[in-house]
Amino acid sequence: MAPRELTELGRMLEQARNDLGLSLREVGRRSGMSEGRWRQIVAGTQPSGGRTIPVNVGPRTIASMALAVSADVRQALLLGGFERSPEQADLLVSDIHAGKRPPAARNFDLDFELERAAYLDVPQSTKAKLVTILAEVHEALQAAAAKAAAAETAESDEARSREPISDSTRLST
Repeated sequence: MAPRELTELGRMLEQARNDLGLSLREVGRRSGMSEGRWRQIVAGTQPSGGRTIPVNVGPRTIASMALAVSADVRQALLLGGFERSPEQADLLVSDIHAGKRPPAARNFDLDFELERAAYLDVPQSTKAKLVTILAEVHEALQAAAAKAAAAETAESDEARSREPISDSTRLST
């Protein structure tokens, strides 16, 4: 079997993994993904409809992978095509450590999914139905994300309204 080609990101992650002596199973566990998904991401490709297509991976996944092998998160994001300031990278790492999950809408890339659909070896009528379904899913995820953001804001406002007023903020009468 020929050795697989790795992306720049893949080379960085695999070098860090090998330097730490970690197995694919262990880095998968640490990053919250399967060994197979790890391999797809470092190779930069995944199977779809009998073909091999570019892998779809977001910044949170890349950051999780970098953290799993103690690699530089910002460098990994850059190699993965995501330019982030040091502050943005730190916030992403903080969210991962805190177990915060982003709304699903942020993880759904409609353009990418439409491009994947174009490669499917199915009748055009099936592709048309799939495009309609993808658009509906995208809209539903957007609505759910907006609803979740509104609920989070309301929860935060309610929590602030229950905080005791300190002596320094009381109005003197």
